[in-house]
This record gives sequence, C-alpha cells and structure tokens, in this order.
Amino acid sequence: MVESEFKKGSPVKISPVKISFMKCLNVKRDFVFGDAMNVKIGPNRELVGCRALKHSLNRCLSVKSVFALAFTLSMLVIQAFTLGQDAQPQSSEDGPQIRVMSFNLRLGIADDGDDRWELRKELLFKTIENYSPDLLGTQETFPFQSEFLQQQMPDFQAVGRDRNPKSPNDKEQCTILFNRKRFDLVASGHFWLSENPDQAGSQSWDSSLPRMASWVRLWDRNAERALVFVNTHFDHRGPAARANGATVLRQRIENLGADTPIILTGDFNCASDSQPYQNLVKVQVGPSGDTPMPSLIDTFSTIHAGKVKDIGTFNGFKGTKSGARIDWVLVSPQWKIISAEIDDTNDTGRYPSDHFPVTSVIQWDK
Repeated sequence: MVESEFKKGSPVKISPVKISFMKCLNVKRDFVFGDAMNVKIGPNRELVGCRALKHSLNRCLSVKSVFALAFTLSMLVIQAFTLGQDAQPQSSEDGPQIRVMSFNLRLGIADDGDDRWELRKELLFKTIENYSPDLLGTQETFPFQSEFLQQQMPDFQAVGRDRNPKSPNDKEQCTILFNRKRFDLVASGHFWLSENPDQAGSQSWDSSLPRMASWVRLWDRNAERALVFVNTHFDHRGPAARANGATVLRQRIENLGADTPIILTGDFNCASDSQPYQNLVKVQVGPSGDTPMPSLIDTFSTIHAGKVKDIGTFNGFKGTKSGARIDWVLVSPQWKIISAEIDDTNDTGRYPSDHFPVTSVIQWDK
C-alpha cells in the first residue's frame, strides 16, 4: 500500500491501482477521493465515512468526476469484503472514555525538608500531565497549590473552598479540576461530613478536624450526558467520623445523583475491609426507607480482584507499597470500568507526594 495524505482528513492508505486510476482521470485526490477513501468497516460490514461522496457530487458535475465517484464507490465495496477481516473498528456499543485521577498532594505548608512543596511541585505536575486526566480530584490542597496547577493546566477549571472558614490558617481544600474543553459546569457545591452537612466548618463524632466533600455536576460534550463528580478527604484519626462520614457521603451522593452517573474520588484514610468502605460499596436503604441506594463500585478491586500485596497508596515519600490502599476511585454501576492503577511515578527515588495517585479509565454506556 502507498500512503497518501489528503488536505481533508488524516493520512489514509490507498492502493496503487486507485492512485493510478486517479492519475489517469487527472482528478485531485483531496477533491474527489479525500474523505471518501477514509472509511471504516462497521460492525455489520457496512461502510462508514462515505459522506464525502455527496460533498464531491455537490462540487463537481462533470462526467469525469461522476465516473470517478462511481469507481470510488465500487472500490469501497470491494474493500469492505477484502479487508473487512482485518478491520478493527470501535464497537457501536462503545461510549466515550473518561480518565480519572485522585491525588493527595500533601499540604503545601508542611515542613517536609527535601520533600517540601517547592522542590517537588514540578514533578507532581509532570505526574499529572503524563496521565492526562479529564477529571482530577485532589486532597490536602491549599489555594496556592491549586493556583499552581491551574497555571500549568490552563484548560482546566478548579472548584474548591476552605474546609474551616473559622480558621485563618486552615485553608485546606478538596479541590476538583476538570477539563473545560470537554465539560461544561452545570452546578457545584460543598458539604461537610458531620451531623450538620450544610454548616460550613462543622465537625461531629470523633473527627479531629472539619471534613468535607466538594462536588460538581458536569455536562460531558463528548457523550452529551451529565455526570456528578465528588471528591473528599476522610478524617485520619476518628473511626466513628469515618464510618458516619461515609454514610453522610452516601446519602448526599444519592440526592445529587438520582439517575445521574457518579464518580467519587478521595483519600479515605482507611482500608478496603473497613466499615466506611462497606458503607459506600454495599447496597443500603435510602433516606426514604423504602428505596435502596445503588452501590458504588471500587474500580481498582474490579480490575485487580484478589490483589492484596503492594497496593498501599500512602508512601511517606519513600515509595513503600506495603500499607493499606486508602485512596480510591469509586463509581456508580452505570460505568464500564476499563482500567485502574496505582501510579508510582518517581524521579530516581524522589516522589511527587507522600501518597501515590490512583487512576481509573471508565467508559460511558452507549
């Protein structure tokens, strides 16, 4: 096959016989053949991508061009039967994919010596850039860290707020960043993991600090559908706060989502055999008492069922994986889970954060 590039469309393959015929007719390749040659074989062996035939007819009515178009069509029919076995088109049932990342950035005000923010922020951004998420949920994020990421990622919009408005020093957020070239922001908000979720800065049970969740409702232009993306950070000390906070989170997600697909990211500060985890992934009775709340699905355990070694996500800047997997990407049942990984990117032993980011590729149902 000979490779030829048309002005309209991507490089495509054209057989020598077609090129010879085009030369014989003295027909411009980008005029008559361009997009018409850039076809795929559909799942039922139908021809996909022939709209340029109509375009060509509208632009030229000469006998030569009409004959050339007729020849093109005949060649495409032949191609459907001779090359159909080798074609690997995307299934008509495949929907657009979304790349999700959850990343505890490690608070930028911490005195971490050689691992302090200023010395690792470029590596942290590089880690994010290499994965190229569509949706990014961050934890332990101070405003200046969010601003740095927005400067490096100008196509992304950030949504976040301080967890404790009563404290002038506690500016930590659960900042969400989403690619605004793909998503439109429909609504956003925040709630606290307490007995008074709508009271900013509230804390309950044995929580050591105010804990919260941020959320956005987005319109995915690629799929022409809406989703709800929620990001959170559970308490690191109080087991009751984590368990009850998970229940509050689950109920709020049910209210936010209804029939809308959900994506939940966060640092949950507990393992996948804990009560908070069960409160999120098990089917439970909803607030009304009669309608069960859909379960959330752990993307990592779905892809890596039974894996229990080297899955720790807190590394303490040392790269260790022996601990618990405390950072998760959970999704509602509407999603198809394509992949899920723990990203251990480092620069000769230097890590971008004291947590590994966790990632997942999910797919819309067509």
